[in-house]
Amino acid sequence: MAVQRTSMQRKNKYLSCLGEEMGILWLLVIFAVIASYEAAENDLELVFANVVWRHGARSSLHSYPSDPYNDKSIWPQGPGQLTQVGMSQEFELGQFFRLRYNNLLSKQYNRSEIYIRSTDIDRTLMSAECNMAGLYPPSGQQEWNGTDTTWQPIPVHTVPVELDQLLVYPIKNCPKYSKLLSQIYKSSQFKAMEDRYLKFLKELEVFTAWGSTPNFTDAKHIYDTLICEKFHNLTLPAWVTPERFSVLTDIAGIDMAFMFGAIVSEFQNKMAKSGGGGSLLKVIVDNIQGHINGTSTYKLVAYSAHDTTVNALLSAIGQFNMLPPPFASSVLLEVYKTKSRKQYIVKAYYRNSTVEAPMPLRVLGCDFSCPLDEFKKLCDRVIPHDIDSDCDRNNEPAFHTTLLLFIVSGLLLLTWAIIIIVLCCRRNSRNEFQKPTHYQSLPLDDAASTQETNLVP
Repeated sequence: MAVQRTSMQRKNKYLSCLGEEMGILWLLVIFAVIASYEAAENDLELVFANVVWRHGARSSLHSYPSDPYNDKSIWPQGPGQLTQVGMSQEFELGQFFRLRYNNLLSKQYNRSEIYIRSTDIDRTLMSAECNMAGLYPPSGQQEWNGTDTTWQPIPVHTVPVELDQLLVYPIKNCPKYSKLLSQIYKSSQFKAMEDRYLKFLKELEVFTAWGSTPNFTDAKHIYDTLICEKFHNLTLPAWVTPERFSVLTDIAGIDMAFMFGAIVSEFQNKMAKSGGGGSLLKVIVDNIQGHINGTSTYKLVAYSAHDTTVNALLSAIGQFNMLPPPFASSVLLEVYKTKSRKQYIVKAYYRNSTVEAPMPLRVLGCDFSCPLDEFKKLCDRVIPHDIDSDCDRNNEPAFHTTLLLFIVSGLLLLTWAIIIIVLCCRRNSRNEFQKPTHYQSLPLDDAASTQETNLVP
């Protein structure tokens, strides 16, 4: 028994020592991994970034019949306008960019380093301006109007909404997108979702006095109204319990997912190319390449847009999380250069919270640190190379016929206007020439006038 006890003690001591050695070994492995990661991070130099953000909080765009805040006095600037809450959100986002890109950008505004574009909508233009106020507070020689002015004007570029083929989604005049969306609404996946939420939608009809059973898009609009009111500390109706609001959020996310094929996988790449975020991704790739090639001096390109823009881009890179992008959320695509091997990698992030760090994204299944060549190769699958062809615009004679008729009609109207003006001018000229001449007394000098007066009997 003593021999067995001694043997067991030796065995336990051996296992204990082995456990301690394995523990030390695991610690060494962990430290080695951390050191390797830190070394890899220290080997990276940020050289370029392209960011896309949603505007800040706004007044509601939509309403519903039983909405207690239908009173226009609630939103003095009208529907869809940036509020002071939204201004603060965008200002904070600009400050976040200052901290994140402090080593990339000069402390003072330099027009050769940054380019900002917005959709031609009040709330996105104002959001861009607030964002830049946070990113570039004037200092030194850029201070103006006294030291109390803590912002400076930064140029924000835009094009009319009807001509915007970059930031307004879905892209206008894309017949193929419309066809694909129609097919999605007929798909088994969509029907299954409709059946799943039908009972809730019928309840929603009663709560909102909608007048008929709301569809997914209707429910998203109701959600949008509630989220606007919630952000501005308005008391929501009693029927809006946390559970119901959570379901509404899910439905809004599902509707946005269907919008760009994020649920029905066989449509995702097709929709990205045809009216979806592939167009934006193409320009981002071009921006990256332009910086690397030296054809562009911009270190930061920023786009101020909408939830649908953020959704379209996330869906195009396969990273939509089935939730509506919140106000002032942003997608960051950053390019790093390895100091040792002079190679480029791309990292993507999604910032949808002010209290949590941006979430790393795997672009189209690539590693988080995606080699640039691999990134471009993957993006090529969802990028439209000929938007007219990818949208089937060339197969839509009606559009071209309408455009041609519009041009011809305009030219005819212009021609008739010129003819009428010419005829009127000629008539006036002829009338002046043919005007009858009447006798007019010549003015007399004073002497002649006196002499003539004396001759009068």
